[in-house]
Amino acid sequence: MLLVIVTLQGSILDELERSLENHMIFEHMIFFLIGALSVIVAEILLKAITLRNMNRQYTKKVISKKTTGNILAIDSLTPEGFSQYWKIFLRKIFRINKHAWIWIGIALLLMSVWHIPAVFDYASTHPLAHVLQHISFIVVGAAIFVSIRILGESFNLFLLLSLVGMMGLGGLMFAILESPIYQVYSIISHHNTGFYMIISSILLLVVITPLYLIRRTVFHLRVKGHI
Repeated sequence: MLLVIVTLQGSILDELERSLENHMIFEHMIFFLIGALSVIVAEILLKAITLRNMNRQYTKKVISKKTTGNILAIDSLTPEGFSQYWKIFLRKIFRINKHAWIWIGIALLLMSVWHIPAVFDYASTHPLAHVLQHISFIVVGAAIFVSIRILGESFNLFLLLSLVGMMGLGGLMFAILESPIYQVYSIISHHNTGFYMIISSILLLVVITPLYLIRRTVFHLRVKGHI
């Protein structure tokens, strides 16, 4: 429902897409966040469905015990029992997660294709292609989120530093352009996009990255009992 509302809500998208800077930074960020949230919501729903099924199984076992005198071997409703059951269930459902680089490949492919100038301009002027572009960005957000969870700290740090480099270099390129890359937007809009990308790169480098490193350091110190 959220996907449909955001993707088809013309007034919101029209306002965001008046300028390239909003389109390239803020709108993409929104769709990436929706992709990450979709994974979280899907897990919550799966967990609820799984717990409901376990409740039914447990009820049947209790009824069987009362009517036949059979002994219940395990209590499936204990936190430990549910946790173990959930881990096994996730391993069966998300077998592709064993190959995290597949998610990264999907994200890179989609991002690369939709940012080809001719493709980007076509999507900006054709509604159906534009909706498909938005859905693709949501998939990218979900794929990146899954990759972050699977690959852990080293990948997260690599991703942060990669974003710093890409945003910085990309922003510099946009800031000094003499003619627009994307024909549907003006050269001024390209320059503004470059400015925002450079600012974003600096914020990632001097604020987000140190905060992440401090947070993970504190976490490891607590695990080792030094705090």
